[in-house]
Amino acid sequence: MIISNLNFCLKIKLDWLSPNELKVLEEVAFTYKYSTAQEMSEITHLKNTPWDKTKEKGMFLEIDYFLALDEDTILDIDTIKERFQLQKELLTDGRI
Repeated sequence: MIISNLNFCLKIKLDWLSPNELKVLEEVAFTYKYSTAQEMSEITHLKNTPWDKTKEKGMFLEIDYFLALDEDTILDIDTIKERFQLQKELLTDGRI
Protein backbone atom coordinates (compact mmCIF):
# COMPACT_ATOMS: atom_id res chain seq x y z
CA MET A 1 0.00 0.00 0.00
CA ILE A 2 1.31 3.45 -0.85
CA ILE A 3 0.10 6.51 1.03
CA SER A 4 0.78 9.79 -0.69
CA ASN A 5 -0.25 13.40 -0.99
CA LEU A 6 1.44 16.50 -2.40
CA ASN A 7 3.95 16.68 0.45
CA PHE A 8 5.15 13.10 0.87
CA CYS A 9 4.95 9.52 -0.33
CA LEU A 10 5.26 6.64 2.13
CA LYS A 11 5.39 2.94 1.29
CA ILE A 12 3.97 0.80 4.10
CA LYS A 13 4.41 -2.96 4.43
CA LEU A 14 1.02 -4.43 5.35
CA ASP A 15 1.49 -8.14 4.59
CA TRP A 16 1.17 -8.99 8.30
CA LEU A 17 -2.48 -7.86 8.30
CA SER A 18 -5.33 -10.25 7.58
CA PRO A 19 -7.54 -9.65 4.51
CA ASN A 20 -10.32 -8.52 6.85
CA GLU A 21 -8.04 -6.03 8.62
CA LEU A 22 -6.92 -4.64 5.26
CA LYS A 23 -10.55 -4.24 4.20
CA VAL A 24 -11.34 -2.35 7.41
CA LEU A 25 -8.32 -0.06 6.90
CA GLU A 26 -9.42 0.65 3.33
CA GLU A 27 -12.93 1.51 4.50
CA VAL A 28 -11.62 3.82 7.23
CA ALA A 29 -9.24 5.49 4.78
CA PHE A 30 -12.05 6.00 2.28
CA THR A 31 -14.44 7.35 4.92
CA TYR A 32 -11.95 9.82 6.38
CA LYS A 33 -9.83 10.64 3.33
CA TYR A 34 -10.82 14.32 3.40
CA SER A 35 -10.83 14.67 7.19
CA THR A 36 -8.13 16.24 9.30
CA ALA A 37 -6.60 14.48 12.29
CA GLN A 38 -8.50 16.90 14.54
CA GLU A 39 -11.83 16.01 12.90
CA MET A 40 -11.16 12.26 13.18
CA SER A 41 -10.21 12.67 16.82
CA GLU A 42 -13.40 14.62 17.58
CA ILE A 43 -15.57 11.99 15.87
CA THR A 44 -13.98 9.01 17.62
CA HIS A 45 -13.76 10.65 21.04
CA LEU A 46 -17.38 11.76 21.50
CA LYS A 47 -19.10 11.35 24.84
CA ASN A 48 -20.29 7.77 25.55
CA THR A 49 -18.21 6.25 22.76
CA PRO A 50 -16.02 3.22 23.55
CA TRP A 51 -13.00 5.53 23.89
CA ASP A 52 -14.81 7.80 26.36
CA LYS A 53 -16.01 4.86 28.46
CA THR A 54 -12.49 3.41 28.57
CA LYS A 55 -10.89 6.77 29.39
CA GLU A 56 -13.06 6.99 32.51
CA LYS A 57 -11.24 3.89 33.84
CA GLY A 58 -7.81 5.31 33.00
CA MET A 59 -5.81 6.55 30.04
CA PHE A 60 -3.97 4.22 27.65
CA LEU A 61 -6.08 1.15 28.42
CA GLU A 62 -7.15 -1.24 25.68
CA ILE A 63 -10.63 -0.37 24.43
CA ASP A 64 -12.99 -3.30 24.92
CA TYR A 65 -14.47 -4.42 21.59
CA PHE A 66 -17.81 -5.11 23.25
CA LEU A 67 -18.27 -1.43 24.19
CA ALA A 68 -19.19 -0.84 20.54
CA LEU A 69 -22.36 -2.92 20.92
CA ASP A 70 -25.63 -1.12 21.41
CA GLU A 71 -29.38 -1.69 21.17
CA ASP A 72 -29.15 -1.75 17.35
CA THR A 73 -26.76 -4.72 17.34
CA ILE A 74 -28.37 -7.55 15.40
CA LEU A 75 -26.53 -10.53 16.94
CA ASP A 76 -26.90 -11.55 20.56
CA ILE A 77 -23.91 -11.08 22.88
CA ASP A 78 -23.16 -14.81 23.18
CA THR A 79 -22.93 -15.22 19.39
CA ILE A 80 -20.68 -12.18 19.14
CA LYS A 81 -18.39 -13.48 21.91
CA GLU A 82 -18.23 -16.88 20.21
CA ARG A 83 -17.31 -15.35 16.84
CA PHE A 84 -14.80 -13.01 18.44
CA GLN A 85 -13.10 -15.95 20.19
CA LEU A 86 -12.99 -17.92 16.94
CA GLN A 87 -11.41 -14.95 15.16
CA LYS A 88 -8.75 -14.68 17.88
CA GLU A 89 -7.97 -18.40 17.52
CA LEU A 90 -7.77 -18.18 13.72
CA LEU A 91 -5.43 -15.18 13.96
CA THR A 92 -3.27 -16.88 16.59
CA ASP A 93 -2.62 -19.98 14.54
CA GLY A 94 -2.26 -18.13 11.23
CA ARG A 95 -5.39 -19.35 9.48
CA ILE A 96 -6.40 -15.78 8.73
